Amino acid sequence: MDYLDPKKKIALRRRLFVGYGLMAVAIAFATVILVYIGSGFYVDRQTGSLIQNGQIIVNSDPEGARVYVNDKQQRAKTSGKLVLPSGAYSVSFKKDNYRDWNQQVTLDGGIVQRLDYARLIPKELSTSIAQTFSSAPSDISQSPDRRWITLAFADQPKQFYLYDLTQPEEAPKAIAIDASLYVDANKIGYLVVSEWSDDNKTMLLENRYNGAVQDYFLLNKDNTLLAKNLTRLYGVPGVVISLSERSNDRFFVYNPATKVLNTATVATSILTSRLTEVLEFRTLNENTILYTTLVVASQGKVQVRITDGLEKSYLVREISQDGPHLLGISKYGSNTTVAVGATKDNKVAIFKNPVGYFKSNPTKTLPLAVAMFALNEPSEVSFSTDGSVVMARGGQRIASYYFEENKSSRFDIAQPISAQKLRWADGKHLQYVSNGFAYITDFDGANTQQLMETNELFSVNFDNTYRYLYSFSKTTKPFNISRTLIKLNN
Repeated sequence: MDYLDPKKKIALRRRLFVGYGLMAVAIAFATVILVYIGSGFYVDRQTGSLIQNGQIIVNSDPEGARVYVNDKQQRAKTSGKLVLPSGAYSVSFKKDNYRDWNQQVTLDGGIVQRLDYARLIPKELSTSIAQTFSSAPSDISQSPDRRWITLAFADQPKQFYLYDLTQPEEAPKAIAIDASLYVDANKIGYLVVSEWSDDNKTMLLENRYNGAVQDYFLLNKDNTLLAKNLTRLYGVPGVVISLSERSNDRFFVYNPATKVLNTATVATSILTSRLTEVLEFRTLNENTILYTTLVVASQGKVQVRITDGLEKSYLVREISQDGPHLLGISKYGSNTTVAVGATKDNKVAIFKNPVGYFKSNPTKTLPLAVAMFALNEPSEVSFSTDGSVVMARGGQRIASYYFEENKSSRFDIAQPISAQKLRWADGKHLQYVSNGFAYITDFDGANTQQLMETNELFSVNFDNTYRYLYSFSKTTKPFNISRTLIKLNN
């Protein structure tokens, strides 16, 4: 009997140990392979080299576009995802009756890249007149939810018009401010919406008379009888009033004569001093304010500082004292994002969470810029509607920075841009007017599309479904608002 033979027992034990060892090696090897596969690795059969895949999230508005990679159609459609080896690719979205959308992508292994912002434009645009006015307005604004358009007319004092884009066939509603609410009955001009609250109901209005702001009003479109004159409430003529965090009851009140920035609420006439020696400012909230000051600045410079709470502020950058100055502040995720520049300095610096940087690096005197835009005489800077992209412009040259992918882009706009500033259509698309036509382009300059004719003073406005686009006639008498179908019925 073999199991009683000592030599055979030892041989059997050895075979068992060897078998267990080989099984352990096989399991370990299989585990490594599974880990690599799970991380996107695979072996190229031709070269034997180890290659790691990456992912591309593809999405478009409207959805259902066919996806092509290097001119080869993929199984995925928008919305969906592509799994591809690391490398450079040409990605295209194609949908019947729409213009193609194209993007060049350099994909790194193990990275998820997002092409989820494609806005597809129909090949043919059908436009019809939605509303007609006897004369052209002096100002047009749109609510944050893109439902409402306001129109102010210089020849119609004490009122403005509210146009509901969900009911485009209905005539805009006239909304008036009673004459008794004005500080000076002899200085009643036309009403301009300077800001909308995030409730999409409350508006900060300016009474503009002979080019100057005489009154600030707070008005809720659903209850106009409760309108308040904030200039009278705070009792300080010549102040500049703005909403705090787009709130409907909290404000910043800046006195350019004393250079004092105050905070206030609609419930009381008391002003609370927030900062002194302020030349210019941009606000994220009452705790986070970006501002310029001459205090302790180097000769010929102004300091740009950012507050942290009520007590402390940090130096972000010194810029030329000669203006114009370019200041921007926004929020992306949990990070405060900042843009700082001066036209004379020919550059704009971009910062991400500068206060957090100082707290993590207490010995540093300046925050580290995540991007530096070198531009010839930059004239404007702005953040996209969702804060994911910041843009600066100098002439025809545009520089942008995409925070999510740490991506900088620089491009030239071929068409001569009108005197108006560039506007953000959404979180990833810029719009502008050139030679009487509206254009839209991706934040990196790709997929520039000509839209329809419009008035260069007012550009165009999407509705809140991005189904229709509203444009404005170049003629002043009559003045038409036109509607164009952007998302086809098929």
